[in-house]
Amino acid sequence: MAKRAGRDRGRSPRGARVRRWTAVVLLLAVASGTAWLWKLYRDVESFVAARALGPLRIFSSPLVLRPGLSTAGARLIPRLRRLGYRELTGGPVSTGTFRATPGRIEIGLRGFVDAAEEEPERHVMIDLGGDTIVRVRQIDGPLTADGVSLEPELLGSYAGGVLGERKPVRLAGLPAHVVAAVLAAEDERFATHPGIDPVGVLRAAMVNVKGGGVLQGGSTITQQLAKNALLTPERRWSRKVTEAVLSVLLELRLTKQEILEAYLDTVYMGRVGSIGLYGIAPGARAFFGKEPTGLTAAEAATIAGIIHAPNADSPIRHPERALARRNLVLRNMASNGWLGEAELARALAEPLRPSRQGLQPLEAPFFVDEVLRRLTQLGISPEHVRGMAVYTTVDLELQRAVDHDVAEGLAGLEKRFRRLRSADHPLQAAVVVLEAQSGLVRAIVGGRDFTQSQFNRATRSRRQPGSAFKPFVYLAALDDAERPMTAASHVRDEPLRWRVGRDVWSPTNYDRRFLGEVSVRRALEDSRNVPTVVVAEHVGFPRVAELARLVGLGTIRPVPAIALGTAEVTPLDLVGAYTVFPNLGEVTRPALIRGVLTSDGTVFYQDRLVRRRVATGAATYVTSNLLAGVVNSGTGAGVRRLGLRQPVAGKTGTTNDSKDAWFIGYSPDVVAGTWVGFDDGTPLGLSGATAALPIWVRVMKDSLALSGARSFPVPAGVVFRDIDPVTGFLAGWSCPGSIREAFVMGTEPRSTCDGQSLPAAELPIHEDVLEPDAAHRPVETSPSNPWKATERWLEGWFGGR
Repeated sequence: MAKRAGRDRGRSPRGARVRRWTAVVLLLAVASGTAWLWKLYRDVESFVAARALGPLRIFSSPLVLRPGLSTAGARLIPRLRRLGYRELTGGPVSTGTFRATPGRIEIGLRGFVDAAEEEPERHVMIDLGGDTIVRVRQIDGPLTADGVSLEPELLGSYAGGVLGERKPVRLAGLPAHVVAAVLAAEDERFATHPGIDPVGVLRAAMVNVKGGGVLQGGSTITQQLAKNALLTPERRWSRKVTEAVLSVLLELRLTKQEILEAYLDTVYMGRVGSIGLYGIAPGARAFFGKEPTGLTAAEAATIAGIIHAPNADSPIRHPERALARRNLVLRNMASNGWLGEAELARALAEPLRPSRQGLQPLEAPFFVDEVLRRLTQLGISPEHVRGMAVYTTVDLELQRAVDHDVAEGLAGLEKRFRRLRSADHPLQAAVVVLEAQSGLVRAIVGGRDFTQSQFNRATRSRRQPGSAFKPFVYLAALDDAERPMTAASHVRDEPLRWRVGRDVWSPTNYDRRFLGEVSVRRALEDSRNVPTVVVAEHVGFPRVAELARLVGLGTIRPVPAIALGTAEVTPLDLVGAYTVFPNLGEVTRPALIRGVLTSDGTVFYQDRLVRRRVATGAATYVTSNLLAGVVNSGTGAGVRRLGLRQPVAGKTGTTNDSKDAWFIGYSPDVVAGTWVGFDDGTPLGLSGATAALPIWVRVMKDSLALSGARSFPVPAGVVFRDIDPVTGFLAGWSCPGSIREAFVMGTEPRSTCDGQSLPAAELPIHEDVLEPDAAHRPVETSPSNPWKATERWLEGWFGGR
């Protein structure tokens, strides 16, 4: 009994409670630990699944290889090399290879899935005349009259809320010394450890103690991947424990190759301006202007050496520290047997030559930024983009050329006009290039440097177009069925006043002069303000506002100042509106996205061509004929002086306070526009002819080198007459001079300058007689007033708007 009583006393109520609570705590700990491990396991599984799907990928437009295409303008051979096509000198051409010989290029085109259709593999022969494609034929197949497509290029990707050039890295495509450099810098024992490396931690601690600083890190590549992809950057012991567990789970779930590839895709490489660099590909581009495949051993060691402290050891900001770190990595490579003694000596002797300008770390950044903005309008959020493929309209080769054109153009303006230089508020520009018939936007530049400012001035900045709006005023007047004007009509150019509400508005001309009376042609070619407002009043300000709405410029108040471009527009909208001229009365909606496919290949969105007629073809052609005169002898004559000889037309634009400078112009196939100004509205003090036109000429030369040039077609309903430029009547024997002018049929003059009236049967007909490009410009057939010609030339040179 005594023993039993002792046992009972040992099981006192207090002891039982302790045991129960201990069991509960242990159970809760096990449950919490299990839940924690399960969460980490699910995080790893989500990462693996997301990586399998891949990020949202954004592609350029495919290049259509068709008769008439300039292979030099399209930079076909560099394009093929950049896409990974292997050049052959002998042997048969197979898929993914090509051979270029004089007069011929043979390509084994890869098949690809595009937004519109699936392209099969093709073995094609391209016959050349000079550098122009004459014929495209499929080996053992028919001629392909419409051409064949070369696959699009990857512009970048979007994942985790970060836009970046996340082009997937494949170890098989990298030089051995690039991989060796990363392992030597970050994780020498990567191939043998299970995700965590106690030996590496101890060795790093000893090296750091000896060196008196942080020379090596103890985290493995797997731990760094876990931190970069699955954790926040906070520094706590609990996070280090979580990181270690995630690393082991990653090692269990992925192969070493997959882990290393994921790491090379996501590792942080510092910043260029305000753009973060993620992955060695953008790092190599930013610091050395190369793809990783082109890095030397010394350059690869430099890139690998900055991973542990990208901003502190940047080869651009701190070259001495970067050089010391590079040499340490090179010696680690040699000590591990990854670099021979001779290779080590050459690499150590190689100077550190980072590219201070480098390549843009992102491809077509302003274009891609606008595409991402439009995807949200389609209902695609950043959280639901995994695996999607977005097929855009951008031509990457042209985009690169336009980027260069803008940079060179702005630098030239600042060199010529030193007052335009400003460190705080740099001079900016915006450019849009699109195909006239399809509306496909081929290039966008939204500012001087995306790394410094991501604000897209081409698509989001609304500025006054000034005189670049005037062509729509004249189109409305020439297309007025009740009281049509003609190119030969005369309008007043004298001080006039308009009452707007309680205010009185009295416009002036750019040159502060009044000429009394001018023809419609001269009014537009010389960009005279007062005659333009007179024309707008004649057709009616509401009609001008309605035409502006129809061409895509939004709702504008129908007041007199509308004629001078006071309503604000974006460059993209204005360039889109100008498609009405090469399309002979039909305006085409600009498009940046051709289609979107989900991860399983389902079409989520596909763009369709949107065109609508807003004016007659004949009236639009006559207006376009006037705009050709702007380029040939008016305010845009700088186009010809700068060497652009192809058939083009366009209009300068300058706001009254010179805050904005424009040039919008086109060929039959391409419409391009340029804006130049300051973000804060500081006056340029320059006209559109001086500030914007030279950049436009650069852009248009590159665009036409790609697309080719052809003459403007003359539509039905247009007639040509030789008229006296002074009176606007038909030229007679006694007239001192004449020009050939285009008219909408039925509006041509019926009387000669000397007062004679000719019956319709005797009127000279010039339809289908002139070459279209010749018909698209006024031709003076006999000398008139030589001083007037000189005066107009001087106005175009010095005072052009």
